[in-house]
Amino acid sequence: MAEAEWLIGLPTVAAAGWLPGGARWRGGGAGYRSYDGYRVAGGIGGTAFEWQELASAATGLEAAAATINELWRQVLGVQLLLADPRWALLPERMAAEAAVQAAAGSLAGIAGGCGSLAAKVRLAHGTYRAADQAASSGMQAVDAATWWFTVPVGMAANEGRPTLAGAERLLNQGPAALAGALGGPVAGMLLRDARHGGPWEEPVSRHIAVVLGAAVRDAGVLHGSRIEIVRVDVSAEESGPAPASLAGLLERTAVAAEAGDGTVEILEIQSGGQKRWVVALPGTQAADTAQPTVNPFDESGIAEAVAGGSPYVADAVSRALREAGAGADDLVVLTGYSQGGIHAMNLAADPAFLAEHNVGFVLTAGSPVAGIAAGPGVRSVHVEHVHDWVPGTDASPNPDRREQVTVTLTDPVATPAGAGIGLGPGHDLQNYVQGAREMEASPDPSVQDAAAYVGAALAGGTARQHLFTLRRSQQDGGRPPRTGSPAGRTAQPRAAAGGLRKRQP
Repeated sequence: MAEAEWLIGLPTVAAAGWLPGGARWRGGGAGYRSYDGYRVAGGIGGTAFEWQELASAATGLEAAAATINELWRQVLGVQLLLADPRWALLPERMAAEAAVQAAAGSLAGIAGGCGSLAAKVRLAHGTYRAADQAASSGMQAVDAATWWFTVPVGMAANEGRPTLAGAERLLNQGPAALAGALGGPVAGMLLRDARHGGPWEEPVSRHIAVVLGAAVRDAGVLHGSRIEIVRVDVSAEESGPAPASLAGLLERTAVAAEAGDGTVEILEIQSGGQKRWVVALPGTQAADTAQPTVNPFDESGIAEAVAGGSPYVADAVSRALREAGAGADDLVVLTGYSQGGIHAMNLAADPAFLAEHNVGFVLTAGSPVAGIAAGPGVRSVHVEHVHDWVPGTDASPNPDRREQVTVTLTDPVATPAGAGIGLGPGHDLQNYVQGAREMEASPDPSVQDAAAYVGAALAGGTARQHLFTLRRSQQDGGRPPRTGSPAGRTAQPRAAAGGLRKRQP
């Protein structure tokens, strides 16, 4: 066993600390790592990644055992060869036989050790996953039994607004409870997703949003329309340092918002003889009307982002990038706040947009993006706040993936005296920027990994600003300029929006 462990450099399963850190149930909840002021899920420190590492380790051990067994068989062949009487008079035969016999015994021991260790790793993987799923199921059962109490209690402590978890519980449990009250337990069960004991892969509320968005468009209340882009004159297009940090990227969304309604910022970054591009998308710019205005980031823009997959915004941003001079192979980093974050993730999940632009990273703040899966190889970080109900409107926590990191801020916030009601202090962009600044020295491996990626991609370069104002043009009857990737769908393959998908048995 010791030889096998030395050979592959792995500890025994029983060694202290083998249990994946992401699987430990601590103050932050299931799968989180808790720190002062925030908690982290996903990434290289996440549960799913560590499960994958366990499975990969077991596979590697099994492959090593098979390889060593093959070598053992070859050594046995040499041993049989030396047993031939024709070699009997050679003075070196006895020494050779002894060496070969020792090698065969050593290989047999190492192969057995690898096989035994692989079996233990497989067992640990299965045991830990079963424990994690059992604990998760227990928490879901508690949520189902107490949501009617915990949601209002959370609102009482959050200035009358739902919390992040409260919004998720309300959207998951509310429709099923209403259906159960009107049509019985079976009807209630049919409106639950797999996480809550139902038959559907994704939260039913998410599909309801897609269906309602389509119905509103069909009724003529919302019309899709091409978005025109107008370059904004920037005085000498001054250059400055590239925003090579998570906080620096989030600050660009504020710059875009301050540049005027409907304006997006594109930074052209020269670094090491290569060009990089940062696209900053603002949050919702309220027009106080449900009808679409010329500004694609008004309230109706939320419907395009949530129910449509942002096809018009994707088309406009793609044209703006090309006009700014972006090449097809240039790295593109997307960042967005609130509604802008939904658009950013939709762009990173849109096969047509990815076919035209090399998106490598997405950063969002206060955005409900759990139902959007970015394309292959696209990394993302999502910053949320426990007192921000907006990112909870996707009805589920963000997936735990190697490429996807979720940072949930936990610091107390309050509406300043004399400030308007708004969406609440938890949704304030400056609070998110400050939280991102405080994470720059984070000890969490997932945050460090994401920050290192941003730093390597953008650090040391100079940024040249391009501003484009986006304006809706004549209505075109809702026909999108490209095939988008609606919320709840992955980047591949392309799929039509709408319709519930049952969980596969």
